[in-house]
Amino acid sequence: MTIQTLEQATARDLTTVFNHAFSDYLIPVQLNEAQMTSKIISDGIQLPLSVGMYDDEKLIGFILYGMDVIEGKQVAYNAGTGVIPDKRGQKIASQLLDVSLNLLRSKKVARVQLEVITTNTRAFNLYAQMGFNIKRELNCYKGRIPSVDQSQHDIRIIPTVDWELIKTWWNTEPSWQNSISGMKRIEEQIMMVGAFENNQLSGYLILNPTSKRIHQFGVDKNFRHRGIGRALFQFISSVADTDFSLINMDDADQQTNDFLRRLGLVGTIQQFEMSLEWTNKS
Repeated sequence: MTIQTLEQATARDLTTVFNHAFSDYLIPVQLNEAQMTSKIISDGIQLPLSVGMYDDEKLIGFILYGMDVIEGKQVAYNAGTGVIPDKRGQKIASQLLDVSLNLLRSKKVARVQLEVITTNTRAFNLYAQMGFNIKRELNCYKGRIPSVDQSQHDIRIIPTVDWELIKTWWNTEPSWQNSISGMKRIEEQIMMVGAFENNQLSGYLILNPTSKRIHQFGVDKNFRHRGIGRALFQFISSVADTDFSLINMDDADQQTNDFLRRLGLVGTIQQFEMSLEWTNKS
């Protein structure tokens, strides 16, 4: 068995091994090739910095890494680690992690971050042994939002938002997949909705209509407690009567978590956001 970077791997290769590795996961995940391609784009995955374990030229395990520059530093994101079921127990994940971390450090990456389901003790222990530390706990939600007449609120689909403005509305920093960089990578796939008070933007929501995932939402702190947040969610429910999901909401943001539960959304899983930082970039 050999470890190689994944720049020569096709979308079909990655989809096959990803689906096999996650077929018995805590929450089974199955993607088609188009969805895998979308994941590569949305997570900023760089295949030359991602690694795979090959057995007789068959890809049996992998770590996919996204890359971004945050506050002037190179940051890598573990967008998926998996080993196919019949090859487990051979420490393939730890070998991939060891090789990939050395590769990232050689490329002057300052920080590596990831999320791991809180009940996935095997993966958590592996990351902890490699030096990753818990930064925060994240909550995921799913559910259907009742659609009602929101005529008292001016809700519209908008072409874009002023990112610097809406950052001032946040209670906490979004996770990797919900970040501004992430939204810019998938700007052709998302729908932005704005709430207006006297033609002034007072709230917003970003939805991927295909995946039914809500990536971001926020209300100007000067306009809160007026039903604007609820109106934004009810607007998208009127557009598509279906279940929506949100992933990786900061557990420390009690106000937002309470709001989502009051809407009727149900918690699905909790994750730890973990990171490994190097002070010596040599």
